[in-house]
Amino acid sequence: MLACDGGAGHKDERFLVSADRGVTWKVAAGDLRKAMGGKYVIHPTIFERADGTIITYGRGPHPMPMFVSKDKGETFDVAETKFPGIGTGQKAAVLKLASGAVLLCSIDRTKELVGGGTYAALSLDDGKTWPHIRKVEGATGYMSLAQGLDGMIYLNGTRMGVVKFNEAWVKIRSETK
Repeated sequence: MLACDGGAGHKDERFLVSADRGVTWKVAAGDLRKAMGGKYVIHPTIFERADGTIITYGRGPHPMPMFVSKDKGETFDVAETKFPGIGTGQKAAVLKLASGAVLLCSIDRTKELVGGGTYAALSLDDGKTWPHIRKVEGATGYMSLAQGLDGMIYLNGTRMGVVKFNEAWVKIRSETK
């Protein structure tokens, strides 16, 4: 499954779904923008819960919207998150870690989570709660996440920043929110 910005001018935001490990692809019927009542939402980032539910976060309104799909992007339910909405030149990143925890990195534009800048939020229950939130210095912009075989996490930002940390670092001295 791949979350995509669609059409000229981001007319819709949809999933591309493959049932054969990427040999063929289908565009899912659900549109994140329509699910938000036509509000501007782009640059989706996704992860899959243990039960197969797909969770998507998008750039756009405040607070950051969360989209829930139990049918691989054919339909979406929308919920608010505790995270600030993000604006131009920014994209959140989410990654299901090898441990099963979920890591979300984004921008604290309201300065209410970590005093502004980039943050890492860690969920130990498939994205239902986020007990660990910590400021991350050195990466911003359009972000992406990867985890190495050694468990180290790499947060890459388009503003020429790469930060390396592990799950334990997010838990140590994190802001409990």
